[in-house]
Amino acid sequence: GDIVGAEFAYTTALQLAGTHPESLRSLATLLREQGRFDKTEEVLGILQVHHPSADSYGDFGAILHINGKFQEAREFYEKSLHLEPNNSVVRENMRKLQRKMASLNLR
Repeated sequence: GDIVGAEFAYTTALQLAGTHPESLRSLATLLREQGRFDKTEEVLGILQVHHPSADSYGDFGAILHINGKFQEAREFYEKSLHLEPNNSVVRENMRKLQRKMASLNLR
């Protein structure tokens, strides 16, 4: 589809709605699919501040993980699992993060 048009529409919606959770999540997905991970992190950061939930914490942890911010990613995975201990996606992401950190001798 029209990626540029979709991004413009979501960005405009955010300006109008401010912190609307579905607009933020959709914009983050679009940016992630474009490989714009720093901008994705910014949008998911806004989402988790204004709409704290197991999902928003897990999503923010995942983008921090992708962006190499391993300590911060672990904190957000832990927040997510505290709220939703049986979230299999976040649990698997945490395992991957722990393996990565161990391979880099990080704690």
